[in-house]
Amino acid sequence: MDHVETAIQAINQAATTDELQRIQDATRARWSALQRRAKSTLVVGDRVTFTTRKGRVVEGEVTQLLRKNVKVLEWGQNGRPSTDWKVAPSLLTVF
Repeated sequence: MDHVETAIQAINQAATTDELQRIQDATRARWSALQRRAKSTLVVGDRVTFTTRKGRVVEGEVTQLLRKNVKVLEWGQNGRPSTDWKVAPSLLTVF
């Protein structure tokens, strides 16, 4: 049984809301740790890509490291700045 199946089984077997809250707290802590690790590899000026919710691939440059997210400036077709995005660090790929 893999880790996901074990977690789902633990959720389904939780008998109280307190147990579910402990599972949620552990999940949130792990998610935060993964985000911090992904963010620690980024620096202002890095060229990155990410995929939007609509499936469009965006290329841009890291302009600011925010508390939870990273600000990415998308460059337009004409070579000029186009759009500022706030993106979760784990969604970015440096190229």
